Amino acid sequence: MLGGFKIELEGEGIHVNTLKFNVVTTGSADASDLKDVQLLDEDGVTLAGPVDGSDSTITFNDVEFPIGVTSFTLLGELTLTFEDGDTVKLNTDPSSALWSGVRGIVTDNAITLAGTSKTSATQTASNGGELTITEDSTSPKATLFKGGERVTLGVFKFTTEDAEDVELKEITLTSVTEAISFYEIYNASGGGVLNYSTDEDGDNTTFTFDNLVLAKDNDTKLIVKAVLTDIDGTAVSNGDTLTVTLTSYEAEGVVSEKELIETVDVETATHTLYEAFPELSWENAGDNITLFPQARTPIDTIFISNNGNEDITLGTITLDFLGDYASLGDVVLEDRNGDIFATEAGDTSVTFTIDLDVPRNGFEEIKVYADTIAFDADSILQVMLEDVSGSVVFSIDGIGTYSHDEILPSGNIYSQSLSR
Repeated sequence: MLGGFKIELEGEGIHVNTLKFNVVTTGSADASDLKDVQLLDEDGVTLAGPVDGSDSTITFNDVEFPIGVTSFTLLGELTLTFEDGDTVKLNTDPSSALWSGVRGIVTDNAITLAGTSKTSATQTASNGGELTITEDSTSPKATLFKGGERVTLGVFKFTTEDAEDVELKEITLTSVTEAISFYEIYNASGGGVLNYSTDEDGDNTTFTFDNLVLAKDNDTKLIVKAVLTDIDGTAVSNGDTLTVTLTSYEAEGVVSEKELIETVDVETATHTLYEAFPELSWENAGDNITLFPQARTPIDTIFISNNGNEDITLGTITLDFLGDYASLGDVVLEDRNGDIFATEAGDTSVTFTIDLDVPRNGFEEIKVYADTIAFDADSILQVMLEDVSGSVVFSIDGIGTYSHDEILPSGNIYSQSLSR
């Protein structure tokens, strides 16, 4: 908005042949840099225009004002000659030559208007919209993905300034991998796919958008999904990593038409790809039970699931023994039939070699027992599935040795708590 004024008429409405506003600017711009200026009434109806400014004025022809009080505003566009901090203000005087050829609408009599010079508030220019891109806090952390899955790789947040709405025209995503079959881009606020790519290679994939307007002074989140290729051991292998980087974008200020073409470097987390991997959880996580000291105290049961396309073998697992107790005896891990995987002396952290096969789309379980005879009154014991790299080691279809700190249990990492 360039300015706002009010006119009060009694007796009849008026027709003004020529109505001029003086334009006063600071900075490098002048009246000729005001484009498509319109005179609107309080209901948004156009009374005159659009016109362009020239010779330090804005001039409207054949303007009619009805009887009574009319509030009107002047709206127009500032060209890019206006720089940040430049100002513009308008003034007019209905009793001067700025209003000429004023006649009554009904009587067609010449009318002399009373009034004094009126000046609009000073408007300060902002040189078009600006856009900042970051990885959003809802973006997935480092995750293990299986080949062939449809997954969410990341969420990018587009933050606009308060100058104007911005139309996002295109973005380019880069991922140096052959693991992506195709991308899908979604708006987190809802709706269907904004765009997708059937490229077999994720390198430098550009997405164009149709009328994707980002509201000013707001955050818009775009979700990047992908369907992953199968892991073939050649183009894509178990343990390969996948990171998507937003490397450039093109946008435009909706009002100013200012072009925003930028090179950026915004990355998702680094994900890891497998045909299959173990997911661990405790059967009774969160429970609290009474501990009765004995040589074979049942602690809890670990469930191991494999939702992948290949069999896996869980080679070793590390458990941390927490709590407040005098001494912990031997710890025994058994399968569901009571056959012993391993027996190790109790300690604060113990690694067990179990070599447990888990079929594809199947599950197994490990029962944990401990010697708690030495536990005295007020003793407490809880076991933690250690979630650092090397705490879970596995192979896929009998091949390879894999371990990553992203291999987290699918549930609580802590067993039930036992107290005496």
